[in-house]
Amino acid sequence: MNFNPNQLFDWSKFLQSFTGEESIFSASNNNDKVEAYMEQVGEKIQSMVTKSFPMSAQPAQKAKVFETHKSVFVRWKVPKKVDPFKIRIHVNNQRVRLSNIANHKNFSIQLPSQVTTRGCHAKIHKGILEIRLPKSLKRLKEKEIFIYDL
Repeated sequence: MNFNPNQLFDWSKFLQSFTGEESIFSASNNNDKVEAYMEQVGEKIQSMVTKSFPMSAQPAQKAKVFETHKSVFVRWKVPKKVDPFKIRIHVNNQRVRLSNIANHKNFSIQLPSQVTTRGCHAKIHKGILEIRLPKSLKRLKEKEIFIYDL
């Protein structure tokens, strides 16, 4: 067998030889699978941190915060009696503030990384409010973002 140092190692074949399955990182898989995998990893890490350090958990509303290499995500289960389209969301580079929540206290969520207000969006799906915030190094003013339905 000839070894060519200029030839790149095929990690997909290497992983497939152990698992018998195609790697999520292979060329034939799309970015959605990779993003979903990274989301699962982020949720597991967040769960482990919350269990290990209960005092660092979010407010009583239990918002989940996790990040990928490009974005920070905030997920919050909207109480059934709250109209999600009346919730006000304000964002600055370090926190998200939720207000106008009927019969519930307004609250702020500290973000793990600095974000930009440009390109951020919020959506509601099956009672879960998800806010996606692109990461940034610049300091920006607070901006309100609006929720849309899927």
